[in-house]
Amino acid sequence: SVSALVGLLMHTFVDGVAVASGLRVGPRLGALVFIAVLLHKFPEGLAISSLFLAAGAGRDKAILAAAALGATTIAGVLLTDQWSFLRTYGLAISAGVTLYVGASNLVPEFQDRPGLRIPLSFVIGCGLYFAARTLAAT
Repeated sequence: SVSALVGLLMHTFVDGVAVASGLRVGPRLGALVFIAVLLHKFPEGLAISSLFLAAGAGRDKAILAAAALGATTIAGVLLTDQWSFLRTYGLAISAGVTLYVGASNLVPEFQDRPGLRIPLSFVIGCGLYFAARTLAAT
């Protein structure tokens, strides 16, 4: 449960960076990112607290783990304005993390089959989509 918490703490920090970076681009994008992050905070908190309870931790530790996720998200928002690196590259970093999580955890084929064939096919397919979209827009 602790290793899952550490991984989710890194993820929620990047959620905060995404919110702050979206707000820097514009209020509409910032609001959209905020709503998206807010909507997935509830299942995230439920998941980590359930994991802590299943591992034998008490109710207080489970609630504290869920609260830590929220606090780390807020820290990501606050630190984005403090660190020039995050101000400049925060939105790109958060997009990359989102793509990584989607590609590595949400696409079951990546988990079931060893080797690089499936992941490379996925990345090449995404690249072809974006290339076709770019060509169609010109």
